[in-house]
Amino acid sequence: FGAESMAEVPIIGELEGQAISGQIDRLVVKEKEVLILDFKTNKYVPKTVPQNYQKQLEAYRDLIKNIFPDKIIKSYLLWTENMTLMEVK
Repeated sequence: FGAESMAEVPIIGELEGQAISGQIDRLVVKEKEVLILDFKTNKYVPKTVPQNYQKQLEAYRDLIKNIFPDKIIKSYLLWTENMTLMEVK
């Protein structure tokens, strides 16, 4: 949420012949890494990352890797119900 971060970043591209578009809730670009943060407002907070969110963040990582090929890309879900942060690998 500092100077290195951007809110509601639109992203569009093509992966495996399929057009992908979305919006990254918070994108943080650091010297050696890029962090993707997606907020989830569900009342139920699962213990593991649901498959549909896994695929969503995987697509975001793949598209961002095209923009920042020399940086480590990490992605996270932040569950606003209880402020649980989950890394999505």
